[in-house]
Amino acid sequence: MIETKQDVTIAFITTQMKWGSEYDVPLYPSDINGLKRYSLIRLNKLATIDKELILGRLGSIGESEMKLLNMNLYKIFQLT
Repeated sequence: MIETKQDVTIAFITTQMKWGSEYDVPLYPSDINGLKRYSLIRLNKLATIDKELILGRLGSIGESEMKLLNMNLYKIFQLT
């Protein structure tokens, strides 16, 4: 999540495995992330929205998922 004073950039999360791509980050359900089913963070589905549209936080991801997420963002944006 990338934040400014009024906006936040989010990635979509889905349980639909048929939409998966090589850049998605898999998430297994846990108390930390609050998910009930195996899901994918869809890094090819990013959106920037107004913070006022966010109703709450579901959970958070662990260090290993964050490392994979960052690595895949580097690939998507072709950063060195």
